[in-house]
Amino acid sequence: MTVLKQIDERVGGLLSQASSIYSLKDLLFQLLQTASGHGGQLSADESRQGYQLAREMNELYRAWYSEAWYLVNSNLSERIEEFDRLYTLATFHLVDVMDKDGGLSRATMVLFEKSFSAQVGFTRSIPGAIASRALGLRGLLARDLMDDELSAARHLLDNGYTREAGVIGGVVLERHLKLLCDKNSVTVGDKDTLGQLNDKLRKHYPDDSEYRRVQFLNEIRISCAHDKTTVPPDPNKVGQLLSGVQGFIATIT
Repeated sequence: MTVLKQIDERVGGLLSQASSIYSLKDLLFQLLQTASGHGGQLSADESRQGYQLAREMNELYRAWYSEAWYLVNSNLSERIEEFDRLYTLATFHLVDVMDKDGGLSRATMVLFEKSFSAQVGFTRSIPGAIASRALGLRGLLARDLMDDELSAARHLLDNGYTREAGVIGGVVLERHLKLLCDKNSVTVGDKDTLGQLNDKLRKHYPDDSEYRRVQFLNEIRISCAHDKTTVPPDPNKVGQLLSGVQGFIATIT
């Protein structure tokens, strides 16, 4: 089982526990509604039930926080201070859910739920945050690799290997388009060409000039990758391809 799968399961378990805590809170609300029907006072039995529900909610919440804290601290550390502040608020309100005279406080329960629901939101976001971080890291590593490949392509171009330099530039551009497809949840087929990737990404570009820029670069790439029996590609054009690919990678991420 992968680490991400294990985290997904732990988050799922915490969300299930959170539902149990919400259910206890709802039962306390129902007691309040019952009390409103006879002058706002709880009967002796209702007070005992209220104490039991409030105690159970307090225990479950503190157990939930203890488990959730480690996940948030490990995977969403930039939000841990806020998570802790919400805990302080939530426990403060939990203490006052039921007063010493057996009265329930609707306002206190609402304030508890407000703090708790924010913590649940942080917990729910963890798998997505991990996936986004991994995608960002993948993009950084890919850009480093593509920079190295473009440097190698320029070296080839400077030494007269025009066609080879253009082919490498095209490979780098195609790899970056696939990263953009991944980032934008665009389905990529095994046999999709560079032009087809550009078509699929068209609506995700800031404007249509980026689409046309890739079209232009792809035309130069094609002149390098095909028609090898004809005159070699224009070195100036291949230089435009390499510079254009580098600029596209730097601006469209």
